[in-house]
Amino acid sequence: MESFYPASPNKVPADLIEPSSSYKRHAWLAMTSLAIFVVAYLGLVGWLSWTSYRLFSAVSGDAVNVLFAISTAFLALFLIKALFFLERGKTADEIEVFPHDQPRLFDFLHRLADEVGAPRPFRVYLSARVNACVFYDLSLLNLIVPSRKNLDIGLGLVNVLNIGELKAVLAHEFGHFAQRTMAVGRWVYISHQIAIHIVAKRDAFDRFLVSISRLDIRIAWIGWLFRLIVWAIRSAVELMFNVVVLAQRALSREMEFQADLVAVSVTGSDALIHALHKLTAADVAWSSAVSFAAAEANAGHRAIDLFSLQDHVIQKMRGILNDPSYGAVPERPANNPCDHRVFKTSMTAPPHMWATHPSNTDREANAKRRYIPAEIDQRASWDIFDDTNGLKERISLRVSGSSEIQSASLDESLKRLDAQYTWTGANPAFRGAYLGRSTVINAANVSDLYGAEPADPAAALEVLYPASLTDDIRERRALEEERDFLHALSEGTLKSAGAIATYRGQDITRGNLSAHINVVDKKFAAIDGKLREHDRSCRIAHLVAARRISARFETYLRGLLSVHHYATHAEADLNDAKALFYITTQVELSRKWPARAKREAIVSAGKIVYHSLTRVHADSSAVLLDLTLLKRLGINSWSEHVQELRLNPPTEANLGEWVRVCDSWIDSALSCLSALRFSSLEQLLEMEQSVADATRRDETLPKTPNPSQVPASFPTMCPGQKREKPNRNHGIFGASDGLSGYLETVTKAVAAACVIGAVVWVGQITGHATVNVYNALGRSIRVTLGQSATDVPPFGHRLVDVGDAKFIHVVAIAKDGTVIDELDATLSGRGAHDVYNVAKAGVLVLWTASYGNAAKVPPQVLGSPHWLNSSTDFVFEQPPESIQTQGGGGTRSVLEGLGSEDPKEVLGPVASDREEMVRIIRLHARWDEPTSRFAHKWQELIKLVGK
Repeated sequence: MESFYPASPNKVPADLIEPSSSYKRHAWLAMTSLAIFVVAYLGLVGWLSWTSYRLFSAVSGDAVNVLFAISTAFLALFLIKALFFLERGKTADEIEVFPHDQPRLFDFLHRLADEVGAPRPFRVYLSARVNACVFYDLSLLNLIVPSRKNLDIGLGLVNVLNIGELKAVLAHEFGHFAQRTMAVGRWVYISHQIAIHIVAKRDAFDRFLVSISRLDIRIAWIGWLFRLIVWAIRSAVELMFNVVVLAQRALSREMEFQADLVAVSVTGSDALIHALHKLTAADVAWSSAVSFAAAEANAGHRAIDLFSLQDHVIQKMRGILNDPSYGAVPERPANNPCDHRVFKTSMTAPPHMWATHPSNTDREANAKRRYIPAEIDQRASWDIFDDTNGLKERISLRVSGSSEIQSASLDESLKRLDAQYTWTGANPAFRGAYLGRSTVINAANVSDLYGAEPADPAAALEVLYPASLTDDIRERRALEEERDFLHALSEGTLKSAGAIATYRGQDITRGNLSAHINVVDKKFAAIDGKLREHDRSCRIAHLVAARRISARFETYLRGLLSVHHYATHAEADLNDAKALFYITTQVELSRKWPARAKREAIVSAGKIVYHSLTRVHADSSAVLLDLTLLKRLGINSWSEHVQELRLNPPTEANLGEWVRVCDSWIDSALSCLSALRFSSLEQLLEMEQSVADATRRDETLPKTPNPSQVPASFPTMCPGQKREKPNRNHGIFGASDGLSGYLETVTKAVAAACVIGAVVWVGQITGHATVNVYNALGRSIRVTLGQSATDVPPFGHRLVDVGDAKFIHVVAIAKDGTVIDELDATLSGRGAHDVYNVAKAGVLVLWTASYGNAAKVPPQVLGSPHWLNSSTDFVFEQPPESIQTQGGGGTRSVLEGLGSEDPKEVLGPVASDREEMVRIIRLHARWDEPTSRFAHKWQELIKLVGK
């Protein structure tokens, strides 16, 4: 085994992998933001749960209390259910391997883990990907207990790396194993799963609310209200978690740099960078190999070795692009290797494997900041595996199809794969000028595709497709990817929060996104303009050379370019109309608008795509193809190939059926146009090559067929002419219509805060115990009940919220500070409605107001209790004169206090209790103001009974 493990560098600084101050700072920031999110989330769960319990346990049993208790319980369950999840890291296409299966691999992994000071992987999996990663199962329990980490090794990665490079990649992953801040990542990921379950997942809770919302409006409003609250909670969780993601992204960047240094410590500064350089080509080649294998399986041929196909694609692309460094690593200079850079500033995008990592440029700078020289073991990575052929066959079988499909030999597969790279546009002589780009899409008129005529066409032909064109094509491709990525972020097709991307070492935020787009657009326009000028030079040089051979050949070339121009724009126009229709349909079906409005919008978009489709069929008779094109396409005529359109325009009446069948018509037309676009370009390039060869040899060419013709006018779809698509983010239960960036975030945050604030406010005031203070004395008094205080006018009452207190100290005082009454009261329970009769001065009577045919109920004298619980309909208030009932009658209970009336009326109900009468007389004689209405009578009575 010793011979399979690459030697490590001899001189590695002891502090190379020590965490930097920036690393530590971002770790604390991530921990703090995560803690705030968890506390806020659990706080909301706790408050909802406690409020529900408090209201359910309230003694009053009011309908409002019960309804709000059910509501808060529902919302608490909505949040709690997100805590119970299990996220499996393993995917279906992975193969778990064990030490007895792969002894060399496990020896290699264990030695590497021990060398970098990382725990050995719990399980090891092999997959059909260009990747290597750490993954683990996660649940809420893992907030406390660390997960056992598994290692996934993609054999598509193994296939393109040597042992030294593979060691560097795996050392990077083991570097994550050893990082304590991986716990932060784990906690953030768990929190992310919780947030995803709340924000994105729709389940029985949502279906229940939707079903309620569709009922009678007297019930539907409950569903609407709940959906608004759920939207607010989801928005709040999303916005809070975005802050966590922002902090964790900054930490993640530092973690990647740190893990890279772990790899540098055991492989040197070059091995990992070389692996990174190979991965972009490996991604593309693996995708091509998998696509080819799928097509082969559909044709009844099973590819037995996708890894050889991957190698073959890389070799083919290297030749087509005329780029020896494609999928390979430039040789290191012998002098000053620390200054050598594999990645240039303009090529910063990471491969798919590390799409969320820092740019390759930044990673190379980090790895070579303190350059560690080391030899890279050039042996194939397959050497550390046992039964290599068996592994390749098992993975290939999983990807390419069932074992029931007849296998094809590798030579047969390679031969058919080669056929895909034999089209003229893939000729290495063209430097990739016709790969992945259109040379005609920018021109509205075909005449714009020709440059100025050269004085010497033969000389002009010799300077076409220079070697520098390869670099220009590469730069354009990189800028196009950057441009499309940034525009997707701007348009909302891609979403993120905070620093939404890293571009050339700088964080891109919503605030500076437009500035970055402008920079990239200008750079792309410059290089694209340079390439389009070369395209025009190619067309005009060959056209003038053809004219010198024969005027008929010139016309023939013009016809081919006209067909290619027509097919490209007609296809682009129909594709754009199709996209408009499907995006509109998707958006309208998700809107909360009336069905009629949705249908009208979908029909309107359908008419646009129908008009575009109709134009393709109508123009087919004006598209006359030359014999060479007809033969290449294998058809007799274009109009016959396109066929007559037998699809009616969409209407509201036939919309369902129209949507069901329109796909086949649209896709058929697109397929025809795509074939015409490809074949016309192929024929054009072949004929231009023939013209160039004939010019160099001063020869003539065979007679050409009649030239192709296209309609005099047709729709064009140049860049910037695409139809405006509806916003995918809309509605009160999604993002705000027409808002973006900071405005969208602020609007959502304010709306969510208002809704949640209203819920909390209602929850705080609902279900509290209340005390109705009744002052039967003829003077104003101030009453303090626990933490609450109120002023009560003479013979008046006040309702006081005393919260959830069980016991309160009650004091009633006069304006001069004299204590009138004082007691320690026990509340009847949560949500109770108690009555405090100040100093027991008032005589309370419970009577019933009868309405309609309801029987009369005699009043009940309660006497002068100091404190009592009341569930009466009206407390110290008069009932309404009439009520509405279905049975023709009804009753309402009323608690009334006697104090402001004539002393005879006040004392009448307690006349049988002389001691009580005397007590009440003395209270009124002592505390009623002299100006009160019956003060003199109370004074007369006190003289009779004695003070």
